[in-house]
Amino acid sequence: VFINEAATAMLNHAQVLITRQKTIDALRHNAHEGKSSGGKPPLGYDLDKDKKYIINEHEAEAVRSVFQMFAQGHSYGEIVDELNHRGYCTKRGQPFGKNSIFDLLKNEKYIGRLIYGATKAQANGLWNNHAKNMENAVIVEGAIPPIIDKDLWDRVQSKIRTRKGAGGRYSAKREYLLTGKVFC
Repeated sequence: VFINEAATAMLNHAQVLITRQKTIDALRHNAHEGKSSGGKPPLGYDLDKDKKYIINEHEAEAVRSVFQMFAQGHSYGEIVDELNHRGYCTKRGQPFGKNSIFDLLKNEKYIGRLIYGATKAQANGLWNNHAKNMENAVIVEGAIPPIIDKDLWDRVQSKIRTRKGAGGRYSAKREYLLTGKVFC
């Protein structure tokens, strides 16, 4: 009886691994064809019947506004206020918040680049939600209709890099002994 149960468990486990690999292969194939691998498409896009990305013009206007305003030097708060004032909502129908703006500005789908299979990178034993390990990722240029041009994308990414870590350093209303010398 024990040997029979062990053999059955081993065969079931092998079947799970085979099914898992077939699913991964199918999702990678879909990525090569520019199709969605599941989940909600990002703001500015919808999916057609073949799971390919198509532009939702109303939402795409909001995406273009975000990129243009950020490139012009507006803060996340100003962008959020403007989008909410104009009546735009996130893909989930909620008002915009600062985190949704950051995620939007880093999404390469907006320049037509589909990335599938990038995993969260691990640095010093801690997970970093913003760093991606691209080692086994499928990257397909031009797989998705772009909403913004590459020049605007490059300007925004440059501005994000230069602003990195600058927030909150000199926001104290008073001068303290270690102001500007010690950072969180």
